[in-house]
Amino acid sequence: MKRSNHQSQDGSAASSVNISGVSSAKRRPPNRPIDVVRFPHWSVYFDGASEIYSDDHELAPAINAFTTYFFTIIDKYATEKKPIKPSLRVIAISYADLQSQCQLQDLSERLKLDPESVLASLGLAFSNALIEKFGDVVKRLKRHVRILGHDQITPLKDLKSNLMGRFITIRGTIVRVSSIKPIVTRISFSCTSCSATQVILQIDGKYKTPTSCPGDGCRGRTFVPERSGLSDTKTVDWQRIRVQEKLPEDQKDSGRIPRTVECELTEDLVDLIVPGDV
Repeated sequence: MKRSNHQSQDGSAASSVNISGVSSAKRRPPNRPIDVVRFPHWSVYFDGASEIYSDDHELAPAINAFTTYFFTIIDKYATEKKPIKPSLRVIAISYADLQSQCQLQDLSERLKLDPESVLASLGLAFSNALIEKFGDVVKRLKRHVRILGHDQITPLKDLKSNLMGRFITIRGTIVRVSSIKPIVTRISFSCTSCSATQVILQIDGKYKTPTSCPGDGCRGRTFVPERSGLSDTKTVDWQRIRVQEKLPEDQKDSGRIPRTVECELTEDLVDLIVPGDV
């Protein structure tokens, strides 16, 4: 089971992928470098002023390398007569396979230290591959890439504050699951003075309101959330689980109480496990 938290962006990874030209709807062979420098779905994955796209963005080489990798995945599924559809929103990939096929020198370290940007880059790359394969039928929505087989297990006793924002793997038994609830991730607010709208990200579900109006010359300071289905307000499914460590055989009869940790699941990860699962 994987658990990751938020962390600020760090330096870019070295890459042997060459970047030039602009994106093309024409399918490229998976063994050739991808020369995409414009990513149509960029704002879906990097939603914030700190991640404005530019042609020399530090993540561009990684996204292009991941796009090449997903071409091989799409071709593999097609060969096995399990074709990937353009509507697919979640895909699971092997950690070992990703490491061996991507041309990034420090992928393992980067995933560990900056999981948020790496996972977002993987999702964007998957969208890029679908766009180049299927064209305009690919809808503008967020896709998730789930990494399987990350074998660097972190014992529960080592879960300390120094691991905040890191990509880690824990192993244990599910002892409790909560009911599924909605959690808001972004809210569209409307200015009561000029009706201008703006979207505010709700980090970890904590309610946050705008501080100023984006309207020209408007000094409004009062905003109301838009709740209609046509607004940019977004909620996702949320669930909390409790994981209990598996004690070694030589400690099972020692009387020590197993450690537990609570984890939060969202979106496609909810409602997948029940108490007793490992």
